Amino acid sequence: MDLPLAEQQGFVRAQCGEDSELTAAVLAMLEQDRSTSLLDHDVAHAAALVLGKPTAAQVPSGLFGPYRITRVLGEGGMGVV
Repeated sequence: MDLPLAEQQGFVRAQCGEDSELTAAVLAMLEQDRSTSLLDHDVAHAAALVLGKPTAAQVPSGLFGPYRITRVLGEGGMGVV
């Protein structure tokens, strides 16, 4: 990964020699490492991908014990407040 993209393939081929399976595996790993992973982001990002933004229907309204819910104060990785 330290080499420029244009030099990586040649370097891998030279290091792997005649082992075409190893060459393909290493090049595939390098390609995968260049792509963005779900794990490269925080939990809030993953939740937004899965659940989407909360809508008014998802935000509870009415009473919660002795408290009345009137609006959303904020949202984060653990949910909506």
